[in-house]
Amino acid sequence: MKQEMIISKDGETMIVSDENLIKVAALLGVTPESLRSTTAQLFKSADAVSLADALKSKIKQLKGK
Repeated sequence: MKQEMIISKDGETMIVSDENLIKVAALLGVTPESLRSTTAQLFKSADAVSLADALKSKIKQLKGK
């Protein structure tokens, strides 16, 4: 079954074919599943709110009360 990985960040989207993912995984010496998982984790953590942003948001919220 052919799969594609869709990576989206800040309105930019990139589609990675299963064939390319398999080739890159082989070059890196990892399994395609491991590469998919690691890539997904990296993009999720990039989208996560930083501690500084969370603190700023909380301070702003408390000042508003």
